Parts: sequence; structure tokens; C-alpha cells
Amino acid sequence: MSTLKVNTLEEATAGGATFYTAKAWVNIDARTTLSITASGNVSSVTDNSVGNYTINFDNTLSTAAYAPNGFGVGYSSTSLAKHATVTLDPSGAGTTVAKTKTTSAVRILTGNSADGVVYDAGNTSLAVVA
Repeated sequence: MSTLKVNTLEEATAGGATFYTAKAWVNIDARTTLSITASGNVSSVTDNSVGNYTINFDNTLSTAAYAPNGFGVGYSSTSLAKHATVTLDPSGAGTTVAKTKTTSAVRILTGNSADGVVYDAGNTSLAVVA
């Protein structure tokens, strides 16, 4: 297997877009016992409380100004029950800025955005792009 190392990858056409890759990604299942299904640059996931997780990075990122993107699936026992929203943990009532988005970890919530209920979702995925 060969390794290709570049600082910037751009589209070949004039004025082409720069490509950005995921700096970290993880897929977890929290229906019963929290488990990492697959990951890249993720050392562990901490279960803080129901639907509240901290994703810890293997290698720190160069900036905390990254874009975490996530989705999840809500289950009732083993059948699909509802969608799951993945959002940054605002770290306090009435706080709109996530205080737990650092170069070494990001804290997320999973739940239903329609009713505001936080729950442990199955098949939750998060990718961090910087």
C-alpha cells in the first residue's frame, strides 16, 4: 500500500475547489451498552448521561473552529422508532454556544429535535471537518 501526502488537494480546473477531509469520525451504538462500531482518529467516547457523549480524539486538531456533522437513528427496542438529531452540547440551560468543542474532544447530544427529548440513539455517526 502506498501513502500519498499533500498539504492541499484542489480540483484540476482553474479556480477549482479545495477538498477538505474528515479529521475525525466515529460511529457509535448506544441502545444498550455504549460501543464504538468504527472510527478514525477517535480514542474513546465518554457516556456523560442519557444522549450526552464526549468524542475524544487520538490526535489533537490544529483548531477548535471545525465543523462537526452528525446523524443518528432512534430505536424502540430493536425496531426503528424515530429519527435522531445530533447536536453540540450547549453546556448549560440557555447557553447557545457549545463550550465543549475543543482541539481534543467534542461533546454532543442525541435526541428528537421535534420534542426536545434527549435519548440514547443507535447508529449515531459524527464526522469532524476542519
